[in-house]
Amino acid sequence: AVFIDQNGNPFTGTTVPNANDLSYQTLFGNLFFQNDPRNNTNPKPPIPITKDMSALNYVLNASGGNVTHITPDPTWAAGIYNTKYNNYFNAITAVQTYNVYALSQVYANYKNNFNLTSMQNTLMQQAAGGSDANNNWFDFVNKAPLSVVLRQLLIYNSQIYLLLIQSLQNQNQLLTAQLMTNTLLVLLNQGGQNEDILYKRAAGLIKV
Repeated sequence: AVFIDQNGNPFTGTTVPNANDLSYQTLFGNLFFQNDPRNNTNPKPPIPITKDMSALNYVLNASGGNVTHITPDPTWAAGIYNTKYNNYFNAITAVQTYNVYALSQVYANYKNNFNLTSMQNTLMQQAAGGSDANNNWFDFVNKAPLSVVLRQLLIYNSQIYLLLIQSLQNQNQLLTAQLMTNTLLVLLNQGGQNEDILYKRAAGLIKV
């Protein structure tokens, strides 16, 4: 339902040629357009649009990393509106850079095919057992010397520790994102905090 226009028609290569840059499913290799329509334009793009480029573009779109703002001009007259716009510019830019940083991990996971490390995969397969008795954890525990079993347990514990650290990092990123959402709400709720109006007042283009 997301990828339809105001008339209920699905996006096409003509109406929204960059749909691959807008879909989260692109990160899982499920492209909206298997053949990107931007590669069929005349003239053709200097560099063909690949699924990796679309995945990176999605991260930039979702994070707001490609949204630009007018840079404060030091020649603007000093005053309250100049200060307000500078504060707005600083806050919004700081939030955007964090968004790009946080979502860059999603792109890194995409490039890694969302795979666990080889050690984690091996331990998961071993713990889950399987058709191969030699890889069955329970058979291994029953037959292996105690010293070898203890060594394996230490390996499992170390991987659990790493996953817990990763989970904590993810929680910290979520908390930071929530705090930045609060920052944006403060900016939006502050009286007259419309970027265009702030800029024009700061630049002296409109008078109060």
